[in-house]
Amino acid sequence: MTTVQCLATIDSCCACNAASSSSAGYVFEPGAVEHGLHFGDWAAMCASIATLPAGTTPSVTFYREPALGPGTTTIPLAGMPPGGWDMRGGDWRNYFFGNNTFLRVAIPPGVMIDNLSDLTESLALDVAPALGDHVLNFSLLPPMMQVTFTTQRGSSVNNQGLGAFIEGDGTGRAWVFSGNLASFFGNPPLTGPLLKLPAGGLAVATQFSMVGGFPPGWLEGDPAAACIALYDSTASLPTEWGPAWAGIVAFEVMLSRALATAYTPGVPADWGVQPSTVQQALDQIAAALGPIP
Repeated sequence: MTTVQCLATIDSCCACNAASSSSAGYVFEPGAVEHGLHFGDWAAMCASIATLPAGTTPSVTFYREPALGPGTTTIPLAGMPPGGWDMRGGDWRNYFFGNNTFLRVAIPPGVMIDNLSDLTESLALDVAPALGDHVLNFSLLPPMMQVTFTTQRGSSVNNQGLGAFIEGDGTGRAWVFSGNLASFFGNPPLTGPLLKLPAGGLAVATQFSMVGGFPPGWLEGDPAAACIALYDSTASLPTEWGPAWAGIVAFEVMLSRALATAYTPGVPADWGVQPSTVQQALDQIAAALGPIP
């Protein structure tokens, strides 16, 4: 396959990932020759994103030539507009879905991103904001409108700075930090929060089908901040979030389905037929006990 054919295949796959009437599929490969929406220069790609019609969001796929081996793509500071590189409500994704070690994306101190909605397809994001700084802005959202950021499908954020990834406000708007099939497993312990709230701030934490749940220290809050927690059995509990969260948990709901919740027996010899879900285990226990009054 020629280089041109390879580029066409990559671009086609990424366009399909983003295919919809309101999404534009970009590819970012540092140093690559510009080809359609396949860019090698970050500032040039962001300039293109800025020209998208109103209501169209970009989906940026990060690509690295496999022959180069594992590596990190670093978002540059040079040329950054005030408020950060504007993603127009779009998402970032990893071309190598299922492999979050081959390609990582790094946001160094001083670099900010504006209006990024989610990470997906095993994208591992490393940030290191300085104390008092943060990484994400949401300038497109009017005051009081809910802010939502999602990590999904094997993606994660690793904060090794002293500042916050997202810094909320106390205006009464909800700051939703959502994990859906996200995986923070294998990252080093956080040194700074993923979400920080002042007095009056409101967080909504949702965790479903996670690998280990949100890590300790992910949420930092004033004692007068509040959190609503919605999660299933794969999540980390508010009691496991660490002392950085000094606020109250105003509302907590665990949503789970015994039919789909996996179960591995601690003592396999206790079971004639090995159950694989909680429902199967409960059904076998009930059958062994006989009619339960």
